[in-house]
Amino acid sequence: IWDNLGSHGCVADPNYTSVGELPAMGNLKTYPNPVSDHFTFESDAPIKSIHLFNILGIEILNEFYDYPVKTKLVRIGSIDSGVYLVKVIFSDNSSITEKILIK
Repeated sequence: IWDNLGSHGCVADPNYTSVGELPAMGNLKTYPNPVSDHFTFESDAPIKSIHLFNILGIEILNEFYDYPVKTKLVRIGSIDSGVYLVKVIFSDNSSITEKILIK
């Protein structure tokens, strides 16, 4: 049952003692937060896609970019107010997930 698990790589850095101390994968700014009708991402790394999930983990919105972008305005339309998670996937397939509040 455990034969085809694949492989993965791990990096251990003795300078960090907890997950909270690990450096961020990229510099990402999300604003405004709370959100009313749109929000903007700014990153120092190219963004390949964004995914908006409700608190139950259901994907509400996604945007894929043919050409990775570093700044993008995302219109949310008529999404209900509440807490949402936004997953940003960069061109190197790393990702960051942030919490936003839609009012």
